[in-house]
Amino acid sequence: MLRKEIMDTLKQTGLVLSFLLIIPLVYGANQFRLDENMTFFVYTLWGLTFILPLLSFLLAYTMFASDDSEGAAEYLKSLPVSKGKLLAVKILPRTILTLLLLLACNKYLVAFWPRAGISAAWFAFGVEGFLKSTLIVLTVMASGFVLGISDRKSPFLVLCLLVPVLFLYETQSPYGSLLSSKMIWLYYFNFMEALGIEQLWVFNLGRFLTYIVGTALPAVLPILVLIPVYKSWDCSSEKVRSERIMKRMAIPMGFIIALYAATELKLF
Repeated sequence: MLRKEIMDTLKQTGLVLSFLLIIPLVYGANQFRLDENMTFFVYTLWGLTFILPLLSFLLAYTMFASDDSEGAAEYLKSLPVSKGKLLAVKILPRTILTLLLLLACNKYLVAFWPRAGISAAWFAFGVEGFLKSTLIVLTVMASGFVLGISDRKSPFLVLCLLVPVLFLYETQSPYGSLLSSKMIWLYYFNFMEALGIEQLWVFNLGRFLTYIVGTALPAVLPILVLIPVYKSWDCSSEKVRSERIMKRMAIPMGFIIALYAATELKLF
C-alpha cells in the first residue's frame, strides 16, 4: 500500500514539474523579442512560485483519486490497517516530497538571490520559515485527506478547508498572527522586563510558545476537531459525512475568521 502511494505521488509530481520545461522556451523567446529581458533565474523563480503551491494542492486534492477510479475508496475501510496507519500512508509520502522540494528551492534561492522578496509562506528562510512551511503543507495534506473521505466536489467543504491554509499563508509577521504578536509583547513587558530578564533564548522560547498558541493552534484546530468523524468513519454517504464535518468545523473556523478580521481592521 505504501509503495502504491509513493508511486502515485511521484507520478503526479513528475506531471506537475514537467510544466517547468516551458520556462526555457519562454525565456528564449523573450531573449529574441525583448530589448531588456529578465534573467533566467527570475523566470525560474516565478515558475517555482506558482508550481510548488499548485503541486501541494494537487497532491492533496487527488489523494484518493486512484482509489475512486478503481472503486476502492469504501474498500479501504475493510482493510486490516488501523485508521492512523492509513492516514500516515496517505499523507506522509506527499508531505515529505513537497517539503524536500521546498528545501531544494530554498537552497537555490539562497545561493543565487539571498535577498529575494518572495512570500514567506512557500519560500521561507531559516528554521522558523521552514517550520511555518511545514505547518502549511501538513494542513494542506490533512485537508486533502478530509476531502478524500467526504464529498471532494463540495465547494463549501473545499472553502472550509482552505480557510486555515489561507490564514497561515497570510500570516506574514515573524511573530505569527496578531494574537501571537500581542501575546509575545505582553510576555516581554510583563514577564521579562518586569523580572529584569535579558537573555535572548528566554524571548525566543516565549515567541515559540505564543506562535503555537496564537497561530498554529487556531490553524490546526478545524482539522483536529474532525478526529472523531474520522474514527467513526462508516458507510454513511459522502454528503452526510461532509455535513457532519462542516458542522464540527464551524466554531474553530469562526474563530479564525474573527482573528483575521481583527487583524485587517486593526481592532486590537
